[in-house]
Amino acid sequence: MEAREGEVGRGLRELLSAGPSCPVCEAPLERERKEALVEKRRRELEELAARKVELQTELGRLREEVKRLSELDREVRRIEGELKELPELRKELERLEGERREKERELETCEEELEVLKEKHRKAEEKREESWRNCQEAKNRLEMAKSFFELERQLRERQVQRLHFQRELWELERRYKEEEVRRMREEKEALSSQLEGVRGELRGLERILKEEGERMELLKENLLELQKLELEALKLKEASEALGLIQTALSRTQALMRSLFVEQVNQLMEDLWQEVYPYGDYTSLRLSVDEEGNYEFELRDRRGNWLPLEGVASGGERTDACFVIRVALARVLAPGLGWIVLDEPTHNLDAEAIQELARVLRERLPSLVRQVLLITHEERLEAAVSGYLYRFYRDKDREGPTMVEQISLPEMF
Repeated sequence: MEAREGEVGRGLRELLSAGPSCPVCEAPLERERKEALVEKRRRELEELAARKVELQTELGRLREEVKRLSELDREVRRIEGELKELPELRKELERLEGERREKERELETCEEELEVLKEKHRKAEEKREESWRNCQEAKNRLEMAKSFFELERQLRERQVQRLHFQRELWELERRYKEEEVRRMREEKEALSSQLEGVRGELRGLERILKEEGERMELLKENLLELQKLELEALKLKEASEALGLIQTALSRTQALMRSLFVEQVNQLMEDLWQEVYPYGDYTSLRLSVDEEGNYEFELRDRRGNWLPLEGVASGGERTDACFVIRVALARVLAPGLGWIVLDEPTHNLDAEAIQELARVLRERLPSLVRQVLLITHEERLEAAVSGYLYRFYRDKDREGPTMVEQISLPEMF
């Protein structure tokens, strides 16, 4: 494009400086023909300039597209690296999720039992109130019975008075006139009528007293049942209080275990990070818990600021961090296991980082983990081996079987 533009510009200049003959073929050149050729060259120059601007714009867009594709390629490689770590983390997450669901089921069972206890307590309260009302009714009936006994006593006194009056009547019949005798007989008949009424009341009171006796026995039985229910309600209340204490203790224990877990992991990661990471950009690695209970890994920069691992770390720094995290979690979650498997731990590491990792695997890691299984294509990690070293290879062209070659033995041999 630039060559063509230079050629057209050069032809235009030659035309402008040419005389009555063509500068190329030296043929006679008329004035109108010359102006037409000049105009044609100028339009061609303008078109070439416009096309040049369009091509430059398109070139800039293509460069941006190439840059974006490069970033996408780096992101894809980063995601592929993280995907290799997902199975172990997913297994751990599933285990923790299973424990959480188990605790939730236990809590739901306790809550259901508590609701049953509350319902029993409510029914016991209702029975106690009903028994109390029955007891009050029994007291009222007892007062009525006392009144009945008082009436019976009065009746007996009246009977005695009647006999006394009868004797007096007999005396009066002998001593007084017939009119007086008639009056006394009328009083006798009135007293007899009163006596029959009192006897009827007495029979009614006797019947009421019998019914009250039966009710009293029933109230005694209800009172015993109420006492049993109150005792059961007291036990249920104590069980409910004990359940609340257990729930509180469980919450505190979970918080304490989480705090101890994070503290132990951070202590191991701080020691390992200084051994594994060969540069001074980040001085420490830690595990933090936010207000919602979510875990997050952070790096501390030279100024002491803690930054999210996902937002600032490069590919090699992520690889170092993943290695440190795996070793720390393995030591804390399974301290009695005593071994760890590392599959391609050098992803995204430069030569210096690989050399430092080999030193840590050879000198530092054996003091923390009794058995280390290392799988890698990186030959520079052979320097990290202090025990058995095997090389696996096969002839792919001939589709041969995988061969195993022992390279070295433990130093004690």
